Amino acid sequence: MFKSTKQVQQLISEMDHHFLIAGLLAFAVTLVVMILLSRILARPLINMKEATNKITKGDLSVEIPVFSKDELGQLADSIRTLAREWNHLRQERSEFLASISHELRTPLTYIKGYADIARKNSHADNKQYF
Repeated sequence: MFKSTKQVQQLISEMDHHFLIAGLLAFAVTLVVMILLSRILARPLINMKEATNKITKGDLSVEIPVFSKDELGQLADSIRTLAREWNHLRQERSEFLASISHELRTPLTYIKGYADIARKNSHADNKQYF
């Protein structure tokens, strides 16, 4: 009981030092792992955000790689399908408008031609009466 506790206090001090170092190392490793995992998990979302920004600007040539079949993979596949379908609809609309304008131009050209002929004939008839 009356023995010196200097050795025990020195051991406790060394252990406190070791625990502090181990705690700091564990914190640093945890921080690095968290940063890496957050980047790995956030990268697909960032790619999808960039792809949707391209789509809103009219660039429908987006390619989002799908590496999984989870919710993120399904979302990426849905964005790609949306871009393909929108591009298809855009092409269909363009073809439809070209076809309609052609179909309207043809009768209008005939009407204009007949109107010119009728006008020329009416001018010729008016000249005969004067």
